[in-house]
Amino acid sequence: EAVRMVAEGEVHFALFIMNKETYADVESLSFLCDPIILIAPLDHPWAQCSEIDPQELIEEDMIMRETSSGTFSAVREALAPFGISMNDLRILITLGNAEAIALAVQEGIGVGFVSKMVIDRLCSQKVAVVRVRGLDICREIYIGRNTRRPATSAQNAFWSFIANVENKPQDSPEI
Repeated sequence: EAVRMVAEGEVHFALFIMNKETYADVESLSFLCDPIILIAPLDHPWAQCSEIDPQELIEEDMIMRETSSGTFSAVREALAPFGISMNDLRILITLGNAEAIALAVQEGIGVGFVSKMVIDRLCSQKVAVVRVRGLDICREIYIGRNTRRPATSAQNAFWSFIANVENKPQDSPEI
């Protein structure tokens, strides 16, 4: 929806996760990486582990996002190198947002993958973060603009700033 709004000129800029449709007039830049992290109830055996093996995920009741979500796609892609498909997982319930998953995990219904932003904002002391050996999931978030829509000088300056930050080395003190 956000990409469509940019393409149709309804907004100047938008943040989005996945661009399933391509629009000729939408230019996008990588904006940030949103880590996706496995969480478990505080009384779950994994809550006491320093890390688990990826194959252990197959044995647990999972609470997942819907298949069209960026989180689902990121988890699917991250598990593939371990020979784990989403069909291998015991997906107990599918929910429409990460906050609902965090609350369901808190209640002990199962384990789930959510954005680190959700953990930090909603449930950092109420769930256990579980490290999965060799699994680092990053959901890329993009910012987009319509190249045919006239921009103000402030909007151009903002876009130039974002583009320049994106191209600087990670350890640059100027960022």
